[in-house]
Amino acid sequence: MALQQVLHAASLLSRDWGVAAEVWSCPSYTRLAREGRAAARWNMLHPQSPPQRPHIARCLGDSTTPVIAVTGYAQHIAEQIAPFAPARFLALGAKPLRGTAGADFPGAQWITVIALKALVDDGALSAQTLEAALRAYTLM
Repeated sequence: MALQQVLHAASLLSRDWGVAAEVWSCPSYTRLAREGRAAARWNMLHPQSPPQRPHIARCLGDSTTPVIAVTGYAQHIAEQIAPFAPARFLALGAKPLRGTAGADFPGAQWITVIALKALVDDGALSAQTLEAALRAYTLM
């Protein structure tokens, strides 16, 4: 469900705002975080050796494009990998719905606005673009 919203947000970013997005699926934020912590520990214990790079850092390379992680779990699950991402990292998670077994996933328009806000913060887009998106998606 969350991945569907992310894919929809990527299409909105492209169609409505001319912003290209890469979508990656993350089967286990916890596993990535564990691997990142292991690399950090190894680097601390072996200061004379070439440093190990966590898997997420190897995947994302030296990109400075903001990373927006969306999960169907609580936000803190995705936030585990923030220290190992090479660029600014934002996590969005689901909120449990009271009295139900499901969760409230971030919607595609909300994810789109979060991505645009990150680009505005980085100086890659104007604040007017963000304001236009908030109006277009009736989020303000």
